[in-house]
Amino acid sequence: GTLEFSSHENISDNLSVKTGTLRFVQGATVTGNATLTSGTLEFGAASSISGNVTHLLTNLVADGDLPVGGGYAQSGGSLSGAGTVTITGLFEWSGGHQGVTGAARGATIANGGMVLSGPSIRHFRDRVLTLNGPSSWTDGSLYLYDGSVLNVNSPLDIQSDKSMSDITGAISTLNINSSMTKSAGSGISKMEFNLNNSGNVTVNSGELWLGYTNASGTSTGSFSVGAGAFLGLGGNLTFPAGSSFTGAGGLIYFAGGTSVIGSGYDLAGPLDLRAGTLEFSSHENISDNLSVKTGTLRFVLGATVTGNATLTSGTLEFGAASSISGNVTHLLTKLVADGDLPVGGGYAQSG
Repeated sequence: GTLEFSSHENISDNLSVKTGTLRFVQGATVTGNATLTSGTLEFGAASSISGNVTHLLTNLVADGDLPVGGGYAQSGGSLSGAGTVTITGLFEWSGGHQGVTGAARGATIANGGMVLSGPSIRHFRDRVLTLNGPSSWTDGSLYLYDGSVLNVNSPLDIQSDKSMSDITGAISTLNINSSMTKSAGSGISKMEFNLNNSGNVTVNSGELWLGYTNASGTSTGSFSVGAGAFLGLGGNLTFPAGSSFTGAGGLIYFAGGTSVIGSGYDLAGPLDLRAGTLEFSSHENISDNLSVKTGTLRFVLGATVTGNATLTSGTLEFGAASSISGNVTHLLTKLVADGDLPVGGGYAQSG
């Protein structure tokens, strides 16, 4: 059934919703914990929960601000509404929805950080999630819808090979204002967002792919890639002067669009173009092998390539004097050398 309170109520102990609908039209002040097993809980105005929230299959609608004094463990159900839910303790998200179709955009602020764990797929739809405390992503994928926003304001540690995947609607946005590190997992972690990095991204294990075919964004921060690891980029991304790419690892450009790296490229590992257009505005030193599988790789002021070059398809453009120390394997790529190009090894052209 449905139980409705027309005025603001003080619940001086614990609150539980096992099924049905519990509606507080003018909001409520809950002194204890909230256990949400199933059904619907609606706060029509500003409310508060002093204790912990255990959120199972209930649909929680917060149309006013809702501070939570303890932690918030969500394993199912949905959290929606126009209000801002501010969690003092840890936000443990192992399943369910943040945001639902047709609801007003609200926000979740995890002041105690967040843990994404468990194998279930989570859904993030037309909502803003801000991480203000140390956070980790240990398992499970996240589906992105309708221009959601993830703000990383405190360190985020990625310890899995799962993905945050764009599904439908406007592309969601990732704003990195602190540090984000892939510390574990030998495979690929994908984060299909618009990308704005003013902090630090570090890849110490496997591959971390940021961006998407139609993604955009400007990054003034740093990217560090450890030995044997790869950073992946895709979309229409801008990395102006002041941004930096350092470390012994490599770079994969994996998706369509046009991205421009202004300066500060100092990755010692391979450079691999697989789609789209990647342009370097300054003369770059590529300290390992270079490969062009498709798309366009453009060095406006040329490049010094220490390793070999494998040109499978697409276009490679050197706009000024350049060099390749190793061998060139030239298949179907269009190679344009508008400056002198000494090749230290052999040159095998078959297309």
